[in-house]
Amino acid sequence: MEVLHFFLYILLTIFFIGLIILFHEVGHFCAAKLFGVRVERFAFGLPLCGPIIFRKKIFDTEFIVHLLFFFGGYIAYPESNPKCDLPMNSSKRFLNKTSFQKSFITLAGIFMNICVSFLILLLIGIFCKFIPLNNYEVVIDSFKNQKHIDVKNQQLKQGDIIYSINNKRINDIIALQEYFRVYQPSIKKYRNGNKQLLSHNNNQLLIFLPDIYVNDIKDSNEVVVIRDNEKVSIDNINVNENGSLGINVYVKEKYEKISSFPILVKNSLKGIFNQFYILFFYLKELITGSISITDVRGIFSIIKISADLGFYGSCARMLWLMSFLSLNMALINLFPIPVFDGGKFLIILSGDLFKKSVKRSTMEKIMKITFSSFNIIFLLIVLNDIYSILRGIV
Repeated sequence: MEVLHFFLYILLTIFFIGLIILFHEVGHFCAAKLFGVRVERFAFGLPLCGPIIFRKKIFDTEFIVHLLFFFGGYIAYPESNPKCDLPMNSSKRFLNKTSFQKSFITLAGIFMNICVSFLILLLIGIFCKFIPLNNYEVVIDSFKNQKHIDVKNQQLKQGDIIYSINNKRINDIIALQEYFRVYQPSIKKYRNGNKQLLSHNNNQLLIFLPDIYVNDIKDSNEVVVIRDNEKVSIDNINVNENGSLGINVYVKEKYEKISSFPILVKNSLKGIFNQFYILFFYLKELITGSISITDVRGIFSIIKISADLGFYGSCARMLWLMSFLSLNMALINLFPIPVFDGGKFLIILSGDLFKKSVKRSTMEKIMKITFSSFNIIFLLIVLNDIYSILRGIV
């Protein structure tokens, strides 16, 4: 029964991912129709996403659905069809539109993804009466017996809420990423605390993380805790050579109850900005090499994580992940790579600046190279996903 229950959450996640992709393409489609551009093909799924399970031409547009529709989609304009019956100077051709119109059509999918993300947060607020904003309380649960650490003499107590470490607030997902480590006995080292045990208690998601550490070890480390609703500053906290404080903690997510429509809108907007903050933080970490490319998660990992959240009872968090995924899709499509909307927009912009359009033959070569490169990267991410799921990393 549990297997069936988990499988249903997998199907639900695939359905939501499909909707996110569908709305992205609907954004392009509606913008194209707004400016009178013919859409030759509306594809739900990429050409390599399995066999076609639905094909129907409605008016001038051929609608196609591939079996693995949740892997992507695309819109094709008359320029992509050599057999198109439209004259080269037709106003229904995408390339004959003004730069503003072409830019609007190109970026409409990104705008739609942002709207979908905001709408999902609104729905969470309406039905759950709260919106996850990634605000956390880190509570001391118990103490470890580790060499060189005598934690009971450090004045830390069970039930203390860790407010800050060395003047760094510990209250959001970024701080958790920076300050939590899990000791791995097999290699006798600490690794990032990304393996979390999810449970559900009193409608709040609890994340149990075995250890907390000081990532900037000083001669005199300071921890500020909240005890009996008062801040208590504790100096000269001892840590071991890895920076471990030698304590077990659990993390309780804090929610603000939605009591009115203005608060609903305000918290939904806060949720969007919060998600952007997380996205840009991890993008920076990836670019600077602070996190490995193997830590990048693809579609299978997302499905697994989302199903886990739903299975353990946190449907609000599951929907938050879908909102985050929609925003993530918007950000990825902003990348200045021709296969993405940002790259297409850059080509339109460069044509405006230099008063010279890229030749069609050159554009086709660029698209083939970038699409082939994208497929290789995509395959590597999928293989990494499968490896991570099988090893229990995700």
